[in-house]
Amino acid sequence: MQKLIIVVIIIFSIVQGTAQEKGTIDLLTSGKWYAEYFIVDGQKLEYALEIQKKTWILLDPKGTVDYMINGRMTRGNWEYNNVNNILKIFKGSEIQEYKLITITEKKMLVEELGEEKSIIGWRK
Repeated sequence: MQKLIIVVIIIFSIVQGTAQEKGTIDLLTSGKWYAEYFIVDGQKLEYALEIQKKTWILLDPKGTVDYMINGRMTRGNWEYNNVNNILKIFKGSEIQEYKLITITEKKMLVEELGEEKSIIGWRK
């Protein structure tokens, strides 16, 4: 009986983790995300509305990504690791990593990992 309880707990944990990952991926791929602001060294800097319109990311459920930075379009691939909440974007040999802090249907907050440690606020 004790072994059965342990097996049920393990199965529940696996199913819950898979559902949680699917929910996050559904939110990530639910539409175009526009950069609203970024935080560097504790200072919040809002993007002007014109820049917001030209700075966005669109994650496709099949693993491709289109993104525009200040009007310059780029295409690559992406993957999400739900264990450590890391979003990776691949463009050729370049890899950008972001830690997903929070995500809802309308807002997303990520921390850019690497040299430029900044936090980026996205909106739909």
